Amino acid sequence: MIEVENICKSFRPSGQTGRIVALRDISFRLAPREVLGIVGKSGAGKTTLLRVLSLQIPPDSGRLDFGATRIDSRTPRPLRREVMRRTSTVFQGFSLLYNRNVLENVALPLKLRGRSRAEREGCAREMLDFVGLGAHAGSDPITLSGGEAQRVAIARALVTAPEVLFLDEPTSALDAETSRDILDLLKKVRQSYPVAMVLVAHHMEVVRYMCDRVLHLDAGRALRLGPIRNAARFRLDPIEALWEGDGDV
Repeated sequence: MIEVENICKSFRPSGQTGRIVALRDISFRLAPREVLGIVGKSGAGKTTLLRVLSLQIPPDSGRLDFGATRIDSRTPRPLRREVMRRTSTVFQGFSLLYNRNVLENVALPLKLRGRSRAEREGCAREMLDFVGLGAHAGSDPITLSGGEAQRVAIARALVTAPEVLFLDEPTSALDAETSRDILDLLKKVRQSYPVAMVLVAHHMEVVRYMCDRVLHLDAGRALRLGPIRNAARFRLDPIEALWEGDGDV
């Protein structure tokens, strides 16, 4: 699905002469329908790697192969856009448009691709039914809970039938129970559609519940990549577990 070889990326902070190295010689392969987790401390390079993989930013050196298409620092922008159309991203903060209703948010990627109104609305309604929000098609995004907003974001990402789904900490803004519901929805996505996933996460229970393999980054380097010991259940600690006894009223 994706082959990554010796990817490097650095940035020059505003007003400074030196460069900060964010990624150092990252190499791995993503198999079809695989769920790959990316973990590491803050500043390890997780989000930078996700942005390079999703072609939001080019690498300084190295290459990415999307099937038979090779992407590197010299790849022209039109070809990068063509490959990007085969992927979708679910962002950490939902990134919904609050001047459009739920149906219009989900249908927007198809509108940008020139699909007819009837076709894009039909596909959007199908995706909303899939994520359990068919009754909210006419709702304003501001009226949704965090979990509902993330479901809309997932529906929007799926409406173009991507080959790869990139997920940037999709449960970080959610409570534990809602996080489990979103992860169960992503498992349903995996069972229902031929899509591979790359998931950035801070919480180990998320990757143990979702992922086949995990890439551990530290200071931009790959420390370890391999299969993990999965968890059959997503761990939920009830509020009551905070107190050893009955607590004060």
